[in-house]
Amino acid sequence: MQFGIMLPHASDDTSPESLAAVARAAEEMGFSSLWVADHIVVPDTPEYISRRNFFEPLTVLSYMAAITQRIRLGTSILVLPYRNPIVTAKIIATLDVLSQARLILGVGPGGVEPEFRALGVKKSERGKLTDEYLDIMKTLWREEKPSFHGRYHNFDDIRFEPKPKQTPHPPIWVGGNRLAAIRRAVEQGDGWNPVRKPIAELRQDVDTLHRLAQDKGRDGQLTVALTTGLRLSESDLPQEGRVSLQGSLAQVIEDLHGYARIGVSHIILNFGSDALETLKSMERLAELVLPHMTEALSNEAKA
Repeated sequence: MQFGIMLPHASDDTSPESLAAVARAAEEMGFSSLWVADHIVVPDTPEYISRRNFFEPLTVLSYMAAITQRIRLGTSILVLPYRNPIVTAKIIATLDVLSQARLILGVGPGGVEPEFRALGVKKSERGKLTDEYLDIMKTLWREEKPSFHGRYHNFDDIRFEPKPKQTPHPPIWVGGNRLAAIRRAVEQGDGWNPVRKPIAELRQDVDTLHRLAQDKGRDGQLTVALTTGLRLSESDLPQEGRVSLQGSLAQVIEDLHGYARIGVSHIILNFGSDALETLKSMERLAELVLPHMTEALSNEAKA
């Protein structure tokens, strides 16, 4: 199992220095990946007020590519309908080249009505837009002289360079908790990226993923990556009502084993928007959890 860190890039305290501190610490501590989420604008409501200072995700990853060397860089998730797909494909390809093939592209259709309205995009068409935009980007990345004729975009015999460094393109992980996201992952992606799913519920969804993938001849080809939080307590929390990955070290370790047993290979941890709190949580995780999980999973593999 690999562990990634969601960058705190959506608060009034976000700065180049705070982002760099988290990124460099994550690489030094041995985390596998750094992640960004996506909003262009947010509603002026109490629910979103703490995320009003939301740094643009692909720009943040470009900065991360320049100040890190090994750690992978990902979006969890990039809302595809918000951006022109040809421009997005160009940015992604360029970023993959400049980062030396470290990009993972998590994508999804989004769902915040005021944001769609402000950007002039019909929320009701977000699923169709997402599917076509994925087709367009793959065409641009794969074909020497791309041509495409769809509902929203048409082009013939254009040149598109550079291609991504990863062949045929960076891994595409489809985000979302609903059946539509699982279907899109099977049909369009290389992985599925749900959010905050407890183990029992996720087990059923992974079974569905395997069944649909088997029907398409893709079983065993899809990564399952969970984006979630993690909070360590000094003592055990009552099992009744306990949220997965919250509790004592023993409880959290058992939860991680539970996720691993059902096929989750990546955990993307979101510790909130405060960089100092993120760093503290990373330090505890690196000290207490990562060594245990590395040793335990290695022993299980040998057995």
